[in-house]
Amino acid sequence: MDAVQIAEHVIVGASILHNFLPPWDFLNDYPQAQKAYKLVIYVVGYVALNARSTLYPSLSTKDGTQPSNLATKPVQKNGDSK
Repeated sequence: MDAVQIAEHVIVGASILHNFLPPWDFLNDYPQAQKAYKLVIYVVGYVALNARSTLYPSLSTKDGTQPSNLATKPVQKNGDSK
């Protein structure tokens, strides 16, 4: 496995983990643990959401002001570009 494949696996794992981890509100009775858990949630969320555009710059939307390169690329059918 090369570095790109490992990064892809980490990003997919973080995306899945971020969807299934409970919110930090469930630790309201334990403020110190809640702070640490909140940091974990933020780090996992950052990897899940932002590392994709780092690994694949063509997915980047340039701070939401422009569509990504893939969104503006014409669709190709049977080798023809439109």
